[in-house]
Amino acid sequence: MSDVKQRGLGRDFWWFRGGEFLSELGGYAQTLAIAWWVLELTDSAASMSVVLVLKLITWLLE
Repeated sequence: MSDVKQRGLGRDFWWFRGGEFLSELGGYAQTLAIAWWVLELTDSAASMSVVLVLKLITWLLE
């Protein structure tokens, strides 16, 4: 190991946080894409809302 003290949180931490951010962003994009697909398939905003509300409920229960 190096004797040089590391300042700050370190490179590995920022790589981890960046990956976590991209993963969350991808999850939100997937939810939006599915809701949009349901809207195009059914032509019903109510059906789209059901998809989004179900996702919201699962998010609140985490």
